Amino acid sequence: MNVFDFPSEFTEEHIPKMYSNIFNRQKELMEKYREIESKNGFHYPESLKVNLDDRFDQNLLKNMAWRVIEEVGESLESYFNPLDDKTHAKEELADGLHFFTELVILSGYSEKDLIPIDAQETWYKSNSSNIYELITSLVLLLGITMNCLKLKPWKQTHVKTDVSNYKTKLIIAYRAYIRLMLFMMKPIEVLNLYFSKSDVNRFRIRSNY
Repeated sequence: MNVFDFPSEFTEEHIPKMYSNIFNRQKELMEKYREIESKNGFHYPESLKVNLDDRFDQNLLKNMAWRVIEEVGESLESYFNPLDDKTHAKEELADGLHFFTELVILSGYSEKDLIPIDAQETWYKSNSSNIYELITSLVLLLGITMNCLKLKPWKQTHVKTDVSNYKTKLIIAYRAYIRLMLFMMKPIEVLNLYFSKSDVNRFRIRSNY
């Protein structure tokens, strides 16, 4: 079962509501995955929103950030394979978008926090045409975002989260991820691939994958 079994038919007219559609679908998936992850013994808040000053909630956010990087790694492995037509590379980034959007929602934010109306048409555009620069920027930005969460497993002192700083860095990191995706594909491909992959995920949930 793959994305070709669930073709999406969004068109350019859907682009203005692209992120609201993505965030709404991700919330639906999170409801199901919360049940699965909790049943498997992992921490996942019932409210689908973490306490940024809770040690276990912070650990979940950092786990989600690593899932993003893992998908980027899979994508790049395919991207740099001369025998690959880049289709798989794009699919893995769509998987990563699921995890990154989930990370944002768990943090208590929405697409309205990430994409101010007056910047909606311009924030995602990148001046770089170098994939290595885009990757480095993403890893740097996501890393320093997670470093805002100070309750590491080996730390004994409770340090409160600077929520404003965390939110700002998270927004910038999310934008960096979208810029990486748009290096490989057009916005309409991002939207269609995300939904095709989400349909695959819904099928896997129903079939106890």
